[in-house]
Amino acid sequence: MKEYDAPESLFYLDPPYLASTRAQPGAQYEVDTATEAWHRELLETVLSLRGMVVLSGYPSPSTRRSWSAGGGSGWRFWPGATPCEGRIG
Repeated sequence: MKEYDAPESLFYLDPPYLASTRAQPGAQYEVDTATEAWHRELLETVLSLRGMVVLSGYPSPSTRRSWSAGGGSGWRFWPGATPCEGRIG
């Protein structure tokens, strides 16, 4: 991201979700491999960018702490439900 970062850049990030934030925390999802530490590192990178960022995900206590640490530097949080349901099979 740093290579493409500029004030006019727009990044859309849809990282693997934390299993603890899912509606069914015990369910196995092929892409839910990110750890709390991985998410913290991603958020630190995102908070250092000069460009704009759209970040998808479910809120968790650690992500809320990270956004609060950003000091309100232009970040907005839009909670909302999505009318979709993924199924395998």
